[in-house]
Amino acid sequence: WLLLQRGLYVLIGVTAFLWAVIGFKRLPQSIIRRRIAVPVGVILIVFTGFCGRRYLQHYADRDSSRSAMVELSGRYRDLPDMHVTETSIRLQHNGAELVVNSGLTVLNRSAAAIDSLVFTLNPGLKINRISLDDSDLDYSQNSYLVVVNLPSAVQPNDSVRLNFETGGTIAEDYLFLDIAAEDIDRMPLVWLNRFEKIAAWVSAEYVLLPVEAGWYPQYGLPPSLCYPEDKPLPFGRFDLQVKTDEGLTAV
Repeated sequence: WLLLQRGLYVLIGVTAFLWAVIGFKRLPQSIIRRRIAVPVGVILIVFTGFCGRRYLQHYADRDSSRSAMVELSGRYRDLPDMHVTETSIRLQHNGAELVVNSGLTVLNRSAAAIDSLVFTLNPGLKINRISLDDSDLDYSQNSYLVVVNLPSAVQPNDSVRLNFETGGTIAEDYLFLDIAAEDIDRMPLVWLNRFEKIAAWVSAEYVLLPVEAGWYPQYGLPPSLCYPEDKPLPFGRFDLQVKTDEGLTAV
């Protein structure tokens, strides 16, 4: 989208320059050049309008997507008290895509038996398989919410071990849903330069994966969407293994 923005600026400049030349009567112009310049100018106007519409539509779609995610969270406000006691992740970095295999041990701390679990996962990552004891489980993925149906209910104080196989990239629309769009779009100014804010990044040369990016399954809703409710922090054992190119170092 940055290239589209810069290309739009170039198109506006070239189009304005061309029509200024066409309309400047004092410049010597042959009839043939004028007949060529006018259609080219019209084409540039149409193409510039098309690129501008695509650029603005990108941000409109992003705002609509974020609003839908916030609205979706309202259906899952009252979730049972479950605690992830152990998380094991195998992350493979393949250029602009990720392959993430996660194992989560979930403890039922509520007073009732639980037959389904709700997890959060970045919508840019698609689930290939969810298993329990090497048996596939039924699940549904709606945007960033994943509902897993268990074959038998988890009793109070019992735990269950789920394995997630996911792959894809990171959708930035998902990050910081509690922050207004105008605040996200506001770029920091250093001298005369403005820098675009990037919260997560996946490319062949660099990877940035904060926990807010939801790059592995997490139980419940994102903390930003639970505010102002006080949710306990999911402290537990965490194991991470990363496979990437030899020129990169995992930190």
